[in-house]
Amino acid sequence: MSQQVDYMLDYPALGMVDAAPAGAEASPASRSLGRWLWVAIGLATVMIARELFQWMGIPIPQRVLATGLALLVLASLAVAGIQASRAQYLPSFHGFKGRLVILTLWVVWLAGWGIFRGNFSNMIVKESVGFLMIVVLLLLGRSDAAWERGRTPMILALYVGFVLIVLTMRVPGYATNFEGTKELDIRYATRHLDTIGSSMSGIAPVALLLGAWGLVRRRTDWVRVLLLGSLAIYVIVLVIIFEFRGALATVAELLGVFVIFSMIVQKRLRVGTVMLLLLAAGIGFALAYSAGVVTEIQRRFNEPGGLFQSRVDETTAFFKDMGPLDYVVGRGMGGWYNGPSWKSATVINGQRYWFSNHFGFLGWVLRGGVPFLLFAMTFVFPMFTPKPRAWYQNEYNLAALVLTPVLLFNILVNPVDFGPDAFFNLLTWGFCFARFSTPVTEMPQWTEAPPQQISYDY
Repeated sequence: MSQQVDYMLDYPALGMVDAAPAGAEASPASRSLGRWLWVAIGLATVMIARELFQWMGIPIPQRVLATGLALLVLASLAVAGIQASRAQYLPSFHGFKGRLVILTLWVVWLAGWGIFRGNFSNMIVKESVGFLMIVVLLLLGRSDAAWERGRTPMILALYVGFVLIVLTMRVPGYATNFEGTKELDIRYATRHLDTIGSSMSGIAPVALLLGAWGLVRRRTDWVRVLLLGSLAIYVIVLVIIFEFRGALATVAELLGVFVIFSMIVQKRLRVGTVMLLLLAAGIGFALAYSAGVVTEIQRRFNEPGGLFQSRVDETTAFFKDMGPLDYVVGRGMGGWYNGPSWKSATVINGQRYWFSNHFGFLGWVLRGGVPFLLFAMTFVFPMFTPKPRAWYQNEYNLAALVLTPVLLFNILVNPVDFGPDAFFNLLTWGFCFARFSTPVTEMPQWTEAPPQQISYDY
């Protein structure tokens, strides 16, 4: 005689689970959501690493490959969004769904406005797809199921990307323009830039999302180790290999916010986690110092003009080139301004085209004017609204709470890329900002089904 106990996934009050006992089964919609997230994240990784095809001699035009993969990623995300709504019903909160509809229509209008203004067609397509990705990622970010089902493909993409970056950080990259694709000359390049490895560094931003998740995760298991290891990858790639000053500041900000969060929100400090982070930071600093990275970063901080002079020059050029109408309706998707004659500019027939600014929030103004920026802020304002105690019991909310202040600071002082190549950056934004317009969801619980009737007949 034996008694069989079945486990089922219980969704009380919109809940879902982060780990299931052996033999447990998720709903068909949740499984389908997971499959489509695997497809989307996998295609996005291939899209960002597409220069590998050129290096291996596979004759696929880079622009065609990039556009095709970007559209496939967007389509996969859209299907995943439909499955997420089936796996876990979430009512509109703070008018969230209405704001997504407005954002979608606004993006379509700005694409048409960009066409009317004669902006570059490839930039219109790229930025339109990127903004539509933001819409779908905001929709997915509210779903606990999307976080859980997307965790494994995100971790895999980051760790595989890390290996590929290390292997190709000295391999010349490729530049694609209106004249075609050509190999870059890296003989005089510094910081391993203009390499295939640097072109794949766009995978690294997801490390911040995974790392913040690892900091607040309740369980101490191999998953948490991989999540926290993401921060080490972020430092190795962006600080030690490519020597970005902002990346060093970003990690420090994240750890500082986590300590403050632990003392204020959780009212306790996980000493073991803090000691582990300090140890890792010490080892990272020692490695960076021995490799000369610290000295180089200090030199760049102290170079003529200081840290913000280049940003001031860009911004001065931005305001000088923008007209009154531009502040009202923007310059549409693919919008540009005439900026300084630095390497960051795209020069065509002697004209300097700047599509971004180191003060990232101005990118919204450039495309849709001040109203577009103010509307984008409606996805930020809910962060500052009071929330019930139960909201803080969800680790996805806590991860967003720790990381979002860092993201906001980065948007203020760092350039923002709205194209599909920034997919993992857009994913981090969407998943984090969506949580503040998400109603209370209980962390999922696995419950036993009612015990079966036991028969004693033999």
